[in-house]
Amino acid sequence: MKPYDIAEWFWIAEEDIESAMLLNTSIKSQKTNVYYHCSQAIEKYLKGYLAYNDIIYNKDHNLSLTIKKCVDCDISFSDILQDCNKMTAAIKNLRYPGRIIPTDKDLSFAFALIDRVKKIEPIQKLFNILINEYGENWQEDLFHKSNDDTD
Repeated sequence: MKPYDIAEWFWIAEEDIESAMLLNTSIKSQKTNVYYHCSQAIEKYLKGYLAYNDIIYNKDHNLSLTIKKCVDCDISFSDILQDCNKMTAAIKNLRYPGRIIPTDKDLSFAFALIDRVKKIEPIQKLFNILINEYGENWQEDLFHKSNDDTD
C-alpha cells in the first residue's frame, strides 16, 4: 500500500475526531453522535493499518472484528482489544430506537481510546511513514489544497 492510501485512512479518522470534538461542545446534546464518531475514528486507524499490511478488512463498522485482525498481525494491538470490544457492544445500543445515550464517562472513555490507538507502536510507525514521505503538515499538504493551488 502506498503512503498516500494510509494518509487517506488517517485523514478520515482525523475528520471523525474533529466532528466528535465539535459535537461534544455543541449546546444541544449530541452524545450519541460524539461516541459514534469516536468509534469511526478508531475504525479508520485500524483499517488503515490493515490496508497497509494488505490484510482484507470487513466493510462494516464492527471494531471487534477489525481489532482481532490487527491483533493477529501484531500482538501490541491486544492492549486495546477489550476496549474495542466494549465500544462495539456500546455502538450496537446507540444507533437504533430504544438506544442508550452515552454518559460523560463513556465519552471520556471513547476519546481516551482514540489516544491509546494513536500511540500504539504500529500506528505510530504509519504516522512516521507519512511524516517522512509528506512532511509534518501531511494532512494540509495532501488534502486541504484549494482548486486554485492545483493550477
